[in-house]
Amino acid sequence: MVLEAVVVRQSGVLVFLAGRRNDITDKLDAAWHAAFEDWAKQRRSARERGDQPPPPPEQPGVILKDLQLVIRDDAGTAYQWAGTSFGGTGSEWEAWWRFHPSVPCAAHTLTVAIDSDDRRERPYTVAL
Repeated sequence: MVLEAVVVRQSGVLVFLAGRRNDITDKLDAAWHAAFEDWAKQRRSARERGDQPPPPPEQPGVILKDLQLVIRDDAGTAYQWAGTSFGGTGSEWEAWWRFHPSVPCAAHTLTVAIDSDDRRERPYTVAL
């Protein structure tokens, strides 16, 4: 994952991450494209029969929703996760997380971390 941006707004903090393209993402994308083509054929057949079409396959980037992101600042603000958005055509490996409240004026640094499976945070600190 690459930390692409941290946006501080009056309404809260947005953190943007993107997955690095590699052999794994390429294979997952290829499998999804094949599954999507299959689904498109099934959808056409279902409509011709008057049946309810099956749901489309989930995009591979849906795994980004499982990342547990945490933020903290040097002022001790208690940030609350307020939502995540991920994926979409052309942005399959991109996601953003929203936190509340906004960063107080007293804060000078903001730390972003992914809470990993091995329970060790991988922090990145941004100067404000």
